[in-house]
Amino acid sequence: MTDYIGVAKTSPSTSFYLEADRIDQSIAGNFTTVRFYLRCVNTGNTSSFSSYTGQQIGSIDGIGTFATHGPVAPFLPSGVAGGATRWRDGPYDVNIPHNADGTRGAITLRQGLYYDGGGVAQDNTAGFNDFPRIPRGPKVEVAGVWQQSISYVEVAGVWQTALMSAEVAGVWKGIA
Repeated sequence: MTDYIGVAKTSPSTSFYLEADRIDQSIAGNFTTVRFYLRCVNTGNTSSFSSYTGQQIGSIDGIGTFATHGPVAPFLPSGVAGGATRWRDGPYDVNIPHNADGTRGAITLRQGLYYDGGGVAQDNTAGFNDFPRIPRGPKVEVAGVWQQSISYVEVAGVWQTALMSAEVAGVWKGIA
């Protein structure tokens, strides 16, 4: 997974991450599925703690919140070794819709951190733009429903037009 947002805090020494990666695309649904995790790592020693209620929130501008760790108290309990992961919540799979032509612009990822009795209240953002165009082709109307008239196949992770053939005068021929 790729860390898109990473925030290092002191007192207590802790780092918070929002991970994201594209995992799938749907031609029929015209969307890309992005997988997310929320992670927290203790960068201090075993006595690092925050007894306050707190939460870590992952969201996408224009789409909404996909995950929240907390609110929980104590938010950062003591006794966790330095360098150890306090939590890694997920996976959270979110379907990001594309435009009718199969394109999609960048989205803004957001990580909210709220703890230490209001001492930490911040949002950090990062752009995410791993949205290959979803193939769109001519459509035909079948029983009142518009459907794709060209088939696509995935080859080595890339969607391509399927080989089409038709019978012409008793002989099968490829059509471009």
